[in-house]
Amino acid sequence: FIFPVCFGGAAIMPEFLPLVFGQEFIPAVPSATILIGTACITAMTIFPSAMIAARERSDFFLWGSPSMAVIMVVLLALAVPSGGAVGASIVRAIVHSLWLILLCYYCWSRLLMRPPIWDLIKIGSSAAVCAGVAYLVLEWHGDLFGLLLAPVAGTLTYLVCLRLASAIPPDDVVVLGYNLGSALPAPLVTLAMRFIELVAPRRGSQTEAS
Repeated sequence: FIFPVCFGGAAIMPEFLPLVFGQEFIPAVPSATILIGTACITAMTIFPSAMIAARERSDFFLWGSPSMAVIMVVLLALAVPSGGAVGASIVRAIVHSLWLILLCYYCWSRLLMRPPIWDLIKIGSSAAVCAGVAYLVLEWHGDLFGLLLAPVAGTLTYLVCLRLASAIPPDDVVVLGYNLGSALPAPLVTLAMRFIELVAPRRGSQTEAS
């Protein structure tokens, strides 16, 4: 959900922001596009951070977080005077990317926990195609109709790409099957699982969730 929302949001931002807030906000479009397009990086840092905290390795944060803060301040001091809000947005994306790389490297090298990088690449690529379709729709109809149609077209494209790329691991489908019962009413669980298996069919000898 994170990748298509961020990439798709970036694709429609040039039309969405002026339509909602007025033409006066057109200068804010580049920075807003960068911020929402790279927000997935910030969201992804939650998972390795939780892994490190669960292993009680908080010493990592004692030196890692201040280091990133210093890098952020230095880069902002260099970028903002000439680049303004756009420069600040780019710096934020760079620093958060470095932080994610550092977190993943620590989990990989010290905790022996390997992130599902290939699956994330496939999901991210599917979301990029989704954003591309949304952008093309807005190029075709850059008005309210296009703004309403673009998310629908992007969502359908994303689901098809997930299926074609086998982007969602079968184990995740099994876990969803076990946990949906506590989140949805019983009649909706079966419907939800059928929809999920259309996008991410179970493979191999995975057991059926009760």
